[in-house]
Amino acid sequence: MILGGNGIEERFCALPRLWRDAAILESWEGPYTLLLMQALEDMARFGVGGRETEFLAAGLGREAAEAHVDALAAVLAAPTEEENILRWAELAPRIYRSFEDRALAQLIGAGG
Repeated sequence: MILGGNGIEERFCALPRLWRDAAILESWEGPYTLLLMQALEDMARFGVGGRETEFLAAGLGREAAEAHVDALAAVLAAPTEEENILRWAELAPRIYRSFEDRALAQLIGAGG
């Protein structure tokens, strides 16, 4: 009553629609593990092996990329597919967090 239906009535807040759409977007894009596997296959197909620094620097910047270069090289050079997948599942979230940090820093820098 105090908030006048905020959260229930969509005229006041878009959160109910965002909540409903979140499940659709997850289904549309595919489960997390399938996206990880697709990224791993794409890196192999486009020959990222041997060019890990340039690949990571494109999204993370050269300084942040250096922290992940050796790990990505190990993933791409893993002797078995199972080991490759396990290493990538551990590395991908760290790379993503580095990307988030860079994007946030750019947003803060642009606003200030």
